[in-house]
Amino acid sequence: MKYIFLICPIVALIVCQLLKIFVAIIKKEKITFSLITSSGGMPSAHSCFVSSLVTIIGLVDKVDSSSFAIALVFGLITCYDASHVRYESGMHAKILNERFNLKMKVNLGHELKEVIAGIITGILVTLIIYFL
Repeated sequence: MKYIFLICPIVALIVCQLLKIFVAIIKKEKITFSLITSSGGMPSAHSCFVSSLVTIIGLVDKVDSSSFAIALVFGLITCYDASHVRYESGMHAKILNERFNLKMKVNLGHELKEVIAGIITGILVTLIIYFL
């Protein structure tokens, strides 16, 4: 497939964003358009997208290729950022909102379970597309 390196991550991202709707339904949360366009939530779209990219590169170019190594490092940085840096930024925003009566967005990052769910989703979607 000519555009497999683009198709897999984009389809995985779409599936991930749609899963956020089902998670919201299960949690009985209000469903809004911003639910699928904003950052944060279960599963992590960042982790899903990058794990899909790493997986398809590993399948096509093999895991001993330089492109796989680059994608893996990029993926690890992205997942770390989603679960640590952006999560902590959200916690800081929450404190600043409370202290100074601001309205900054607090759901910036992800808990570890959201990142893991995103990784699993990205890998599974990619495997399904690749082997179909």
